[in-house]
Amino acid sequence: MWCYQRVGGDARLDGRCSCGVGGHVDAADAAPATATADFAPASTLHRALLRELAEELQTAPGHAAGTQHLGQLRLRGLIYEGLSTVGRVHLGVLYTAHWLPAAPPQPRAGEKLAGLGFMPLVQVAQDARFELWSRLAAQHLLSAQP
Repeated sequence: MWCYQRVGGDARLDGRCSCGVGGHVDAADAAPATATADFAPASTLHRALLRELAEELQTAPGHAAGTQHLGQLRLRGLIYEGLSTVGRVHLGVLYTAHWLPAAPPQPRAGEKLAGLGFMPLVQVAQDARFELWSRLAAQHLLSAQP
């Protein structure tokens, strides 16, 4: 999993380690009105995921990460936990993808993230420096492995 440490921003998460990218679904992410009811939620989530990816990560200075940098994008599940102050008021959507470029992603300039690089699932699952959502995601992905 690609991991980072927060260096500022939301005080509830400042200094904590995390994996993946994320944020809120915005009104601009909404699926077009012509989409069917069954397709609209996936389209909205997909748009939000790609927007957050471009906002937070880059492949090189000034080059935002995008869909062309991802392979095997897959919805894995939802995360809700009522134990943390963040978890009690958020629902997480867990996607996985393979990062295609040879070089790992880097946080975009201005983001309050310090890249840690790729780390094994088992390390993230057991490391208390990681916020709970990251540990739960890693545990779920470990349990889904053959």
